[in-house]
Amino acid sequence: MGRKNTYHEKLQKYDFKKLYKHEKSPEMRIRLLGLLHMQAGKSYREVADMLGVNISTPKRWIRRFVAEGVDGLSNKPGRGRKRMLPEEKNNTMKDAVLNMQEKLRGGRIIGKDVLKMMNKKFDVRCSLTTVYNTLHRVGCSWITPRPKHPKSSLAEQDAFKKNLNLKSL
Repeated sequence: MGRKNTYHEKLQKYDFKKLYKHEKSPEMRIRLLGLLHMQAGKSYREVADMLGVNISTPKRWIRRFVAEGVDGLSNKPGRGRKRMLPEEKNNTMKDAVLNMQEKLRGGRIIGKDVLKMMNKKFDVRCSLTTVYNTLHRVGCSWITPRPKHPKSSLAEQDAFKKNLNLKSL
């Protein structure tokens, strides 16, 4: 039998069962369920074994709960890896990509072109997947019309269409 939790009195004020039933987040539900069991007098070890977590996890939940209340149990923002290109550079990135496309005579730019540009202009070293995710985030779509040949002429195309005799085909 493990050591009993020492915050038993502070847990009695809350109805963790009701909070558990109305919570949508699975992570938060597990935390509330753990606090419900600790409220019932279970030890940290028993709660950890029931929920399949490390023994230090229920202790951390209790510390956060005592310090911040029920809101302290939710995940804090800012976790995880940060984006390679900061948010404030999104518009600059989009403008740079659109400029690249305008300067190109015929065809279209590809991910490797954008990757090189990001490396030079923004000093960002990343994978092609990150390039495509960044392009999607800034609102650049790869859905483009059929590419135009650099030597194409609209006047010649219109003349061809006028002179085309569809009845003989």
